[in-house]
Amino acid sequence: MISYRFTSLVSGLFVGSIIIYLVRRGHLHIMHSTWWFIVGLICIGLGSFPCLINWIAPILGIHYPPNIILLSCICFFLIKLLNMDIHRSAQEIQIQLLTERIALLEIQLTDINESHEKYDS
Repeated sequence: MISYRFTSLVSGLFVGSIIIYLVRRGHLHIMHSTWWFIVGLICIGLGSFPCLINWIAPILGIHYPPNIILLSCICFFLIKLLNMDIHRSAQEIQIQLLTERIALLEIQLTDINESHEKYDS
């Protein structure tokens, strides 16, 4: 039977190798990859030292230590979602500003074309 330590170690290494592959291919920006490297390191750490979970659980008042993993995953994904929303909001603001700038440039271009037409005729 395969131990959970081995499974955690392999899953952490798998996540890390996939992240490196995606970054090298240009499919994942380096800033976003740090989050997933942290996930891989946590998997490796908890798989290598499962006693950490048993040590931290009583300090946090959690009676069943494996629940720390579930709570950590939920917190991680909530933080990741918040981070994604922050970046998306910044991009929406930038798109709005660029759209307004293009509209102003089109108005200026139209005015320039009209002024050239007046001088040509």
